[in-house]
Amino acid sequence: MPAEAGAAPAYMDALNGLLHTGAEGLGEAITRPQVEFVLSCRAPDGGFRGRRGGADTYYTDFALRCLDLLGADPAQIAATADFVAAQPIPRDLVHCFSLLSCARVLRRYGASADLDQPAIANAIGAQQLPSGGFGGADGRISATRSFIAALCHELLGLAMPGAEAAASAVLDLMRPDAGFADGPDEPAGQTNATAAAIGLLAMRGTLGEQVAQQAAAFLVGMQHSGGGLLAYAGAPEPDLLSTFTGLVALAFAADVTGLDLRGVARFVGDLALAQGGFRAASSDRGSDVEYTYYGLGCLALLRVAASRR
Repeated sequence: MPAEAGAAPAYMDALNGLLHTGAEGLGEAITRPQVEFVLSCRAPDGGFRGRRGGADTYYTDFALRCLDLLGADPAQIAATADFVAAQPIPRDLVHCFSLLSCARVLRRYGASADLDQPAIANAIGAQQLPSGGFGGADGRISATRSFIAALCHELLGLAMPGAEAAASAVLDLMRPDAGFADGPDEPAGQTNATAAAIGLLAMRGTLGEQVAQQAAAFLVGMQHSGGGLLAYAGAPEPDLLSTFTGLVALAFAADVTGLDLRGVARFVGDLALAQGGFRAASSDRGSDVEYTYYGLGCLALLRVAASRR
């Protein structure tokens, strides 16, 4: 089935536009060591690895998005095509997204990674709940997994079956603190689940102004004195993933005015390693391509936010 007529602009296109706009002015002093770090994570088979083990599509996706954002040599990106094309159809929703996202970046550079899209769509559909949304093995809705499934369908150019029911179920996950829980049994809002909910509702064109404002206020309230955003109230320290997803959600909600952007910038800068790569949090002592993408994304979004003030 083709994508729905009149649907909101493609989420990944909108996000990439924001990130590329902000990344254009980062400068070689920032971008060069990051490119070198990402390329150092390439495995002999052409894919990219995380901190342990061999290459997989999850880390390859983040590596390709980093290289794309950094304006790396197109040949370095295209060199991943054979690895991506050789991957089996994933059973896991997250890895379905990773595979589709890899192919999307490669297409931007004229590289072919032909995928069996009907088989991927079937693998995704097999994980859908009867209610229309997506969740875990317990059969309960998850804001995060429903959002990832919506992204997968967008990348496939398909309308998600049961999308209205999924969006309604995710909206029901809004909590009295104005954040969104990831699942129905969770009593309080969480940063990443709130970002996922905002993303899904924005994709559906059903992110009402009141919900957007309340969720934005919740996310602003997650900013820690250290500058970054907490994953949830009472988390021991802010982390880069939550800071990135919070910034993305606030950008889509068109409201970053409540954040201390200088504090965010200090937090992100402190997590950047001189030799390239970003740590996940102050207590982390390593780095990988996933958190490097979040770090670069934060820097880009901060530049966009500053230009709008």
